[in-house]
Amino acid sequence: MLAFLVQTLFALQGTTKRSVSDSSYHHVSRVHHLPSTPFIVIRTQQRDALFASPKLQDERIIDQTETLDWLQERLGLTDEHLIQLVKRFPTVHNYSIEDNLEPKLVWLQDRLSLDDKSLSKLVGKLPAVLGYSIEDNLDPKRTWLQERLELESKSLSKLVQAMPSILGYNVKGNLEPTIQFYEDCVGSNAAIPTIAKDPSLLGYSLENRLKPRLAQVQEAGIPLDTGTITRMAKLTEERWSISLASQKTKLLKQQLQDR
Repeated sequence: MLAFLVQTLFALQGTTKRSVSDSSYHHVSRVHHLPSTPFIVIRTQQRDALFASPKLQDERIIDQTETLDWLQERLGLTDEHLIQLVKRFPTVHNYSIEDNLEPKLVWLQDRLSLDDKSLSKLVGKLPAVLGYSIEDNLDPKRTWLQERLELESKSLSKLVQAMPSILGYNVKGNLEPTIQFYEDCVGSNAAIPTIAKDPSLLGYSLENRLKPRLAQVQEAGIPLDTGTITRMAKLTEERWSISLASQKTKLLKQQLQDR
């Protein structure tokens, strides 16, 4: 029931639907223009779900509730978590259970050694993983990451669980250039273990953050080490400015003492 209500909500919100499997669309009902309301409150199984509702428009409501019911049970999702998953990946109900969703979940569990709870948590962090191709994305990405970062299977699993979004990053356009950047800064022997320990380092923009901050570090004559590259990546602009000034002062004091 909740899955049907979730599906109805997103149809009313004008979410674009596309068919991924061979499942057919079913015309359930048509809603005519209604007075604008700030919220739709749905009560189901003695639980309240509060949905923000934009302008309501005519849309076809697609009866694909079996997929959402199955996904909720398969991942052990609460009603709230199911709603959040559908909000973040609205087309999930269009995917075939047998041909897409179940094989995808089985692959994730087998290749990353995930128990049911860990699988549910990973999908909750990255619902879009349900739409990734095993052959074209997940399998080659897993192999590349394991080889490039010199990881054992257990370490690879921890890395992906810590940063599931890495499965969606492009190797040539993002991952390899970023890893190479860190290697150029501190060497491969220092960079690779640092990245493996904190994969979030791969999530920062080369052009908008890392390269400009590297130029500042080099201009100030600040030594490059793993601590420096970590600060370059993770600190906010305000904290980076403070850190940079502090490092400059420290370096100046050291130079005066050496005279």
